[in-house]
Amino acid sequence: MNTMPDVNTRLEALERRVRRLQLYLVVLLAASLTTPWMARPRAQAAANPLRVQGLIIEDANGRPRVVLGAPLPNDQSNTNLRTGIRINDANGVERFGVTLFEDSRVVMGFDAPPGKGDDRNRERINIVADQEGGGYIRFLDRRTSVAARLYLDQQNLVWMEFSDFLQNPSLRRRIGVNGEEIIRAPQ
Repeated sequence: MNTMPDVNTRLEALERRVRRLQLYLVVLLAASLTTPWMARPRAQAAANPLRVQGLIIEDANGRPRVVLGAPLPNDQSNTNLRTGIRINDANGVERFGVTLFEDSRVVMGFDAPPGKGDDRNRERINIVADQEGGGYIRFLDRRTSVAARLYLDQQNLVWMEFSDFLQNPSLRRRIGVNGEEIIRAPQ
């Protein structure tokens, strides 16, 4: 029975495996020791801020969802006097906006979706800090009439005003710290 060659073959195979494992171990050890000193890629720090006049952020389908600019790009008012941000719904329709006008007014508007009233003006809530130092919150109905306002008048008094333009003459009722007033439009 000749078992020696079989043992020698197996011993040589085992020695090759040990050498390979030793080589892998040396490579792994070298990699683990040199990795901390390798140059790591870093984001470039900008010496100057990024400067753009407009920015459009699109959704995964390429539709503009957030539009930011000075002036606002694609401004439908055809004026370059508006700086702000506009947020569109998935159909590309404006639903929210903040605008700084050249006359120093700041206006924030919340819009209804199309088809939920008179589409000529879909605004429903406006918050305004005006150029005279006053401010107001305005609520528009689906017909685009001003249904209510909360505002600061010239004497720095705050009023809550409700309007009914369906009556003839139209009627406004306002309530403030000094009491209540009913104002009828002249006929």
